[in-house]
This record gives sequence, C-alpha cells and structure tokens, in this order.
Amino acid sequence: GVATGQKILSNNFFSTGNSTFSLILPNNTGSACIEIHSWAYNLQSWITNVATNHPVYNPSDGEIISGNLYGDAKSEMILVKYQHTGSGRIEIHVWDPSYQRWVAHIATNHPEVDPANARVISADVDGDGVDELELVKYLQTGSGKMEIHTWGAGQQAWRTNVATSYPETSPADAKVISANLYGGAADEF
Repeated sequence: GVATGQKILSNNFFSTGNSTFSLILPNNTGSACIEIHSWAYNLQSWITNVATNHPVYNPSDGEIISGNLYGDAKSEMILVKYQHTGSGRIEIHVWDPSYQRWVAHIATNHPEVDPANARVISADVDGDGVDELELVKYLQTGSGKMEIHTWGAGQQAWRTNVATSYPETSPADAKVISANLYGGAADEF
C-alpha cells in the first residue's frame, strides 16, 4: 500500500484570531478523497472536517502546503504536484475555502522534480501581506548548495534565485521553513 503521508499544517482558517492547525490526510482515507480536518484554537474540537473534491494521491508525487496567497490574512490550502503531472511541470492547485472547488490551476515554469530533491514552501518575503511560493532545491542544485528560488506572480518567472551558504542536503535530513521571527512585515527562512 501507499504511505498515508499525513501531516499537520499551521492554518489561518479565519482572517481574525490566532492560527490553528489542520490535519491533512492525502491517502488511505475513508472517503477516497484528500481530507482536511481543522482544529479549533483550543485543539480539543474540530472547526471543520472535509473530504475535498480531489481523490487521494500518492504522497511521493506531491504534498499539500498552506499559504496566504491573496493577502486576506487567511490561509489557502495548496496541492503541489511535483511529478507525474499532466503538464510535465511542477503544478500548483489552490482550493477555495470549501475545499470543493479550485481557484487556481498553475503549471509552473519549472519541470517536474523528485520531491526527494526539492520542495515548495510559502513565505511573505517582501512584507506585503501576501505569501510568495518558493522552490527550495536541496539536492542536484548545480551550485552544490541548497538553493531558494522565489516565483513571481503566476509562477512563470523567478523573482529571485539564491544559492545559500549551506551545502546540498537531503530534505529527509533538513527542511527550510519560513516564519516571522523579528516582528517585521516579512518572513525569514
């Protein structure tokens, strides 16, 4: 059988209040669809339990991330497909808040990639209240260093390409994350 691939994501389910968490079940669900279960702030009850409009998938081909893509202080759930895509490119699929309809389907400018070598994350790198999507290359980078490539609007061109000072490493051993560490408008890596 295929691994479940379940994970917990930080999620601003509402535009006001604190972040909460969502349990993501991409596979082996009773509904045969990707499921998203979001906790209330106290983590003792659920805000929502949803079987999405998308059938389960092999988590070795993609993952679900969250990000505030529209500047409304709410997190969107994003299905990132890394390989075995119809377009031959990394694909970004964004759900509406009901998780029953798509608001975006994007075949990016980057060819398919094995998620054992690269991952997509979200961060507000310029402090404008909207998260950008970054492709973090961990292995097979060309520079011999971990690289962070920030997409521009529409994910068809790069805003920035940075070879970090950290050597290539497997995402199984280290992960790049983003957070607002210093209280400014922009997130840091």
